[in-house]
Amino acid sequence: MARKHRQDVTEPPQPAPNRWWILGVFGGLFLMMLYPLFNQFIPSSDWYELSFKINIVISFLLSAWYFYLLKLNQARLVSLYQRYYKWMLYLFTPFIIYFMSYLSIIYGVGDLATRLSSRPHTTLDVVEKQYVESRKGCNTRLVSNTLKEAMPPNICISQQDFDRFPPRIAINIKGQQSYFGLHINEIEYDWATTATLSRVDHPK
Repeated sequence: MARKHRQDVTEPPQPAPNRWWILGVFGGLFLMMLYPLFNQFIPSSDWYELSFKINIVISFLLSAWYFYLLKLNQARLVSLYQRYYKWMLYLFTPFIIYFMSYLSIIYGVGDLATRLSSRPHTTLDVVEKQYVESRKGCNTRLVSNTLKEAMPPNICISQQDFDRFPPRIAINIKGQQSYFGLHINEIEYDWATTATLSRVDHPK
């Protein structure tokens, strides 16, 4: 009498049922992270300090929630992620969450809050020319101590303007000011003040 061998039927790995919550949160953070790339914003020192603390708390809560969802679906995830280095999921996810949350809160949330609760503001700044070989950004730019905290931290100019501008230029930064910082709408060159800078740089 032939023995009947029972065949174990293994179900194919299925994604975690809570994956849409995770994808929604990461998608929201990703969109808020992209927002500052199209809107130049300088966070205030008070908002920078406060948002740093908020980011620590949010990153901790999101990481804990992520690991909890992984624990709930561990049986399925073992087979689903067996081809990958599982320790990378646990090790690098908190850093990814922190980085995305950092840009989203400080610059994204700060800029949007400034748009909703702000007043017109103009500030005078002195910028310097800077040439940088860059594939991601512009090569010819204007930089200053005021702009170094902005996102992006410079003002792009054309090669033609870069060649004809003096080393230092006075500009009026026009935008919207609030507790959270300054949203830059436009810049205006102040040639009268720039002329005085040239006399200081090149005294008779």
